[in-house]
Amino acid sequence: MLPSSTTETAAVTDFKFSPDGKVVAYRLDDGRLALALAPAWQEQAVDLDGPVTRYAWSPNSSVLAIAYTSGGTTWLGGVRVAPASGSFTDGGAGGASSTTDGGSTA
Repeated sequence: MLPSSTTETAAVTDFKFSPDGKVVAYRLDDGRLALALAPAWQEQAVDLDGPVTRYAWSPNSSVLAIAYTSGGTTWLGGVRVAPASGSFTDGGAGGASSTTDGGSTA
């Protein structure tokens, strides 16, 4: 567990390094997601309306795609990552969603 206020009450359940190795994304046992910028491990929580179910890096490490559940619907959102500047930008949850019964909405 990384020592911070974001993770002090939740355990890390899985993690994925960005393809360029500069950022690690990790999911906590309460469904939250956070990013840490190497080598100082500067941490940033990803603020979503529900627990994260899946996440994956783009091949060039610039975007982290995130699926999360809110109100019985699974949403696809994302975070733009710019490790050189030390910043993360919430891409929002727009675009597509999928209901828990297998249907989808646009």
